[in-house]
Amino acid sequence: MPLVPWPALAAAHDHAPERRLPVLVGDAEVGSVARGHLPALAAFAEALTVADDAVRLVRPAALAHINEALRRDGLIVGWRDETYALVDPATLRRLGRLERAASRFWGTLTFGAHCNGYVAGLQLLSVAEALALAASDEMTVDSSPIPLASELTHES
Repeated sequence: MPLVPWPALAAAHDHAPERRLPVLVGDAEVGSVARGHLPALAAFAEALTVADDAVRLVRPAALAHINEALRRDGLIVGWRDETYALVDPATLRRLGRLERAASRFWGTLTFGAHCNGYVAGLQLLSVAEALALAASDEMTVDSSPIPLASELTHES
């Protein structure tokens, strides 16, 4: 079976720290932003400051508003209407909430879980599988139900 290309892994291996600026909430470094995206953040001076050494998010509650504007400008793609905790990676202390699709822009820690399961009464099997066109990243895992009677065969 040939290896599947994972564009997100290739991009991560190509990471050059000088092309990104740390994002801080208080003293916690929660992510990083591409230097090329810094001009887009100038419109949000009421919620964050951009300095030579870091982007400081002083009002994490403003992320929803900021992310909606970045989405309209095409800087955040694959919107899922799925928020999760923005945490301090060192302590996992919750600092705010973040739209999943925005995690790539902000360079933040992401979370996910998938479960394989069988529903006996409905004869369905739910299996995590790689999807080439997933909303946030290509070739990420998602789950889809498989009707057992039509998709699987039983060999004796």
